[in-house]
Amino acid sequence: MRGLLPPVSFAAVALGCAAGAWLVSGDGAAVRWLAAGAAGAAVGASALMRLRDRMAALQVTEATGARARAEREHEEKLAELKRDLEEARRVRGELEKRLGSRHGDLARLRTDHAALLARYANAESERAAALEGRRQLAIEAATPVKQLPPAGSRPQIGPPSLSQYLRASHALDNLAGNAARQGHGQTHEQAPSGDAAGFSYFSRPQRAQSRETPPPASGRRAGGGHRSGPDEPGDAGTDLADVVGPEVLAEAQAEAEAEADKGAEAGSDAVPAPSEADDPDDDPHGPVGRVIDLEQAS
Repeated sequence: MRGLLPPVSFAAVALGCAAGAWLVSGDGAAVRWLAAGAAGAAVGASALMRLRDRMAALQVTEATGARARAEREHEEKLAELKRDLEEARRVRGELEKRLGSRHGDLARLRTDHAALLARYANAESERAAALEGRRQLAIEAATPVKQLPPAGSRPQIGPPSLSQYLRASHALDNLAGNAARQGHGQTHEQAPSGDAAGFSYFSRPQRAQSRETPPPASGRRAGGGHRSGPDEPGDAGTDLADVVGPEVLAEAQAEAEAEADKGAEAGSDAVPAPSEADDPDDDPHGPVGRVIDLEQAS
C-alpha cells in the first residue's frame, strides 16, 4: 500500500481536475485552474514514476552486484573446497603410506614376538630339564649309599662266595713264590693247573711254569721272622685259611713240613710227579684237596 499510494493520489487529482473542467462551463478561470491542476498532477506523476524508475534501477544494480559477489564468493569457496579436497587427498596418501609402514612394523613385531615366545619356551624347557636334573641329583645325594659289610662280619658257613674265590686265586698265584723262598735253595716245579691238569677253578687257562728258587737273603735265618709285603707266607696262609678253613690248613702245613724234612734228608731236588689222587676230577674233596696238593708240592 505504501508503494501504491502516491501514484493513485496523482491519478485521482488529475481525473478530478478533468471532470471539473467538463462540468464548469461558464467560468474560464476555473477551467484554467482545473487544467493547471490536472497538468501538475501529471507532472508529479511523471516525476514520481522517474523516481521510482531510478530506485528500481539502483535496486537492480545492487541486486546484480550482490549476485556477482555471491557468484564470486561461491567460486572462491568452490576453489577453496577443491584445494581442501586436494590437500585431503594428499594427506590421505601420506597416511596410507604411513599405515602401510606401520603394518610392516606390526608384522615384524609379531614375528619377533613369536621368536621371543619360542625362545622363552625353549628356555623354560631347558630350565625345567635343569631343575629336574638338580632334583634327581638331590634325590641321589639324599639316598644313603649301601656299603659292603666288613670282612670280619661275613658268615663262615654256606657255599663260597666270589670274594673267597678271588682271594683263593690270589693265594694260588703267590703260592709258588712263597714255596720257592721257603725251599732253602731247592728247585721246584709249579704244579700243573688249568689246561695241564684238566681243571680250572675260574675258567681261565693257566700254563705250568718252572721257576728256580732264588738264593735266600743274607739277613734271613731259617725258621726266622717274616718279611712284610703282599707275597708273605702269612698273608697266603690267611687267604687259604679263609678258603679251606684253619684246621685243614694246619694239617696241610704239617704234611708239607714233613715232606720238606724228608726231601732235605734224601737230598733230592726233583718234585715228585702228581699222582692220580691229585687230579681234581677224582678228588672227593674238590678244590680244597687241590689246594692241599699244591701246598705239599711246594
